[in-house]
Amino acid sequence: MEGKTVLLRWNGKYNGDKFLARVGELLAQQVKGVKVIRLWEMDSTTAAISKNGEMSEEVAGKMAKLKPDLVIAAQAD
Repeated sequence: MEGKTVLLRWNGKYNGDKFLARVGELLAQQVKGVKVIRLWEMDSTTAAISKNGEMSEEVAGKMAKLKPDLVIAAQAD
């Protein structure tokens, strides 16, 4: 994971962002040179549940443009 880019994707459900933020913090503390991207902070439209295939493709396209090495997604209630 050293030097890799990790993208965190939240679907907008309650507390999922808090969970992912903590995951990002732990990665940054424990992995040398890791870059953590909180997608919802870059593009708030991605913090939503995909209601159809078109929306899923749109969010996936936005993630792909950032060229992450790993995507971690979380749902929470």
